[in-house]
Amino acid sequence: MQSGIYIIKCLKNNKILVGQSLNILRRFSQHKFHLKNNKHDNKHLQAAYNKYGYQNFIFSVLILCSEEYLFSEENYWCNLLNTHNPNFGYNIKPTDPNGNYRHSEETKNKISQKLKGYKHSENFKKNCSLRMKGHVKSKATIEKIKISATGKVHTKESKEKMSLAKKNKKIVFSKEHEASIKRGYQKWLSTGVKNKKIIDELSGVIYNSVSECLENLNISTSAFYRNINNKGKMKNKYKLNYVKAIK
Repeated sequence: MQSGIYIIKCLKNNKILVGQSLNILRRFSQHKFHLKNNKHDNKHLQAAYNKYGYQNFIFSVLILCSEEYLFSEENYWCNLLNTHNPNFGYNIKPTDPNGNYRHSEETKNKISQKLKGYKHSENFKKNCSLRMKGHVKSKATIEKIKISATGKVHTKESKEKMSLAKKNKKIVFSKEHEASIKRGYQKWLSTGVKNKKIIDELSGVIYNSVSECLENLNISTSAFYRNINNKGKMKNKYKLNYVKAIK
């Protein structure tokens, strides 16, 4: 496996594409495959290939170097051979000696316009879903996601979109999950907790059931059980307990 800088040169117009790869021979095979099938992402190189044919292109190694020098060497040779100039070369993407290159605003706008209204097919979505089933992110990946999201603040418009998406989202459980929920609910009913009386120790008000307590205090079931289990005040408004537990 050879890593380094390579060139693809058109013999008809002497224009050059400079590239870098950890495995140059494999990269050549990829270029040739995409050019032959008219699917190369470099439209200028593809157009020249279609016009002049495979016999008028040469694929050669410029220099061999280790991975740590790939970006700096690629940037050096692109500048030296002026391959970003369409009159001399086929390089479209910008290069940077440290690998931190960014698209120009013009390129960003072109990409944005091209992707507007684009939607993946249902078959593509299904295949992506199947590939991701059972996939577990590594601890390193999770940490990177956390770091990238630190300090990020959603705009008001973004929050409204997320809220609307959640409201319109229909949650569908599997049959096994639904059965598990039913079993849990039946077990909860068998304990008689649903009909136990509840007392707010701060106000002294007694509720005849959990449902009545939830309705009058306007709290969720999870909030109720957090208060009961922690035996603490909730927002300093009430402190709930089962009546029979009062000594």
